[in-house]
Amino acid sequence: MTQVLELDDIQGTVLRDHRLPFGAYIFARIDDAAHGREFIRRVIDGFDHLSPYLDQMAERHGQKLLDAHRRVRIASRARGIRYDVQPQLPPDLLGIYIFLPARGK
Repeated sequence: MTQVLELDDIQGTVLRDHRLPFGAYIFARIDDAAHGREFIRRVIDGFDHLSPYLDQMAERHGQKLLDAHRRVRIASRARGIRYDVQPQLPPDLLGIYIFLPARGK
């Protein structure tokens, strides 16, 4: 059976990602509470393996932001302005979202 997520029940930042060009979401259905706890434990324990990838992602997005600033300066013919973009590493993990089905809907 497929569980349908109602848009009104999902936190807005998960759906809209504040219009940022990055973010990752993994949806899985876990019916057993013990398996769910084990899954979350493994995600948290394995976070260190994701750190190099997340750092690379932050570097790439920092470069994209710098490129965008350069395009604006060129288009506006602004001269003599110096700027730099430095990602603040490590990036923050803002949350692990768990959606529970509402009973009786």
